[in-house]
Amino acid sequence: MRFPRIRFCVASILLAVAATGAVAQTTGEELANEARANKLEARIMAPCCSANPVADHYSPAADQARQDIRTMIAEGRTDQEILDWFVERHGPLILSMPPAQGFNLFAYLGGFVLLFGGGLSLFFLVRWLRTRAPAVSAAEAAPAVALNPEDAARLEKELAQFD
Repeated sequence: MRFPRIRFCVASILLAVAATGAVAQTTGEELANEARANKLEARIMAPCCSANPVADHYSPAADQARQDIRTMIAEGRTDQEILDWFVERHGPLILSMPPAQGFNLFAYLGGFVLLFGGGLSLFFLVRWLRTRAPAVSAAEAAPAVALNPEDAARLEKELAQFD
């Protein structure tokens, strides 16, 4: 009676070892393809509304785009070929980052140009204001107040208390 149980245990162990070996052989390539697919999903906007990348969007159109990406990866296409296919089919707005050419170049350089121009303008404005406003000494800034002799004596007396 013990022999069928031992055969079942041995068979289960052998089956588990064989399955583990098969999984270990395929996971290296599958993991690389899945990582490529995830990167491409982040670079492509959802075709239905262009509000989110395919990686973050859940709709039938985004699911179809995910399936298309994985199919093209399995066919052996490069990342650029896959991106070009989506641009050809949906237009350049399908990309999450516009290509750095033409008017789109302003999206990459515009912030730096505006920051540099604002800093330069501020520098010249401060420089102009310094040359325009003459320096005023402390004696000129405070108006001279004439005190009568009684107030002057009282002020001297009160100030002498603090010495």
